[in-house]
Amino acid sequence: GGGCYHVSREERLTWQDARAHCHSLQGDLAAPLHYSQFKHFILKLRLSRTYTYWIGASTAGKDEEWKWLDGRPVRWEVWGSSQPQPLYSQCLALKPAYKFVVSAEGCGESRFYICQQERLL
Repeated sequence: GGGCYHVSREERLTWQDARAHCHSLQGDLAAPLHYSQFKHFILKLRLSRTYTYWIGASTAGKDEEWKWLDGRPVRWEVWGSSQPQPLYSQCLALKPAYKFVVSAEGCGESRFYICQQERLL
């Protein structure tokens, strides 16, 4: 689909540290253009439903809009029924245990993560 994903299941990092690690791989946290296709791909990996994975979207404050790292708004269909929660939950995480919807999490929490590297032409 135009790029590669790296799913880290070896170490848990904060959102910022996970993003820095993705940068060291010449990528960034995953910010898929088509979330339904991304979700289908991730389902095929059979990730453990026990863990939560950082992906590339956040908000800078409780009144700001959720955006992917490239500036696109996070569309409502990616959220779980009670998300997003306000205040200290400012980074986006993928939750396999909840049918691969995303949730707002505290950026300082340690999670596994998914990096994305765009294909260079």
